[in-house]
Amino acid sequence: PDLMIFDDDLSVRNIIHCYYLIGLGFLGLKNYPLAEENFRKALELEPAHLGVQVHYNMLKQQLLMEVA
Repeated sequence: PDLMIFDDDLSVRNIIHCYYLIGLGFLGLKNYPLAEENFRKALELEPAHLGVQVHYNMLKQQLLMEVA
């Protein structure tokens, strides 16, 4: 039987997770524009995603240090 503990759309959860992982990959490759794009897409769908928030803030700090 289909048991849904939380009323969540699993395909949306999967998309958010994919954006997060793609963003992490681009962050590791130091491709900051694409990392930022994917983190933003994930945050548009789930603003409370803690992992995305943490890494997106790290990315913004890295960009600020490069400009200074």
